[in-house]
Amino acid sequence: MSITALFKRLGAPLKNPMWSWGSEGAGGLVFLRVWQNENIKVDGKVCVRLTNQALFEGQGNLGYEERKRHIARIREGAPTYCIVCEPKDPLAEPKKIKSTIDTHLFPGLSLVEHEGDVWLQFGPRVPIQPFLKD
Repeated sequence: MSITALFKRLGAPLKNPMWSWGSEGAGGLVFLRVWQNENIKVDGKVCVRLTNQALFEGQGNLGYEERKRHIARIREGAPTYCIVCEPKDPLAEPKKIKSTIDTHLFPGLSLVEHEGDVWLQFGPRVPIQPFLKD
């Protein structure tokens, strides 16, 4: 299933399939697309990158600006779930999706500031099925 179709099935259609990095669904849920190769441990917690200021800040990237709005919603307490994508080429910018984990979501537990960027601590994966709409 394409990432665009997956977001739609989650009841959170992407604002723009070409540049959106996430979306909001019913009940204020935030769903974020994240990269499988962009995770680290911070204080023993597995975290995934949400921002890359060195690459995107001040560039007018619409996906990055949308991501900052989603981070603001997370700071306000919005429940967050990540869709993990494997890039075709981990070093390419922009990255293109090779595959997507479409059987599970990864809950976001807390935002973590690390080396000037925002990361999200992952919780244990949960089945995606209960989140899917017909």
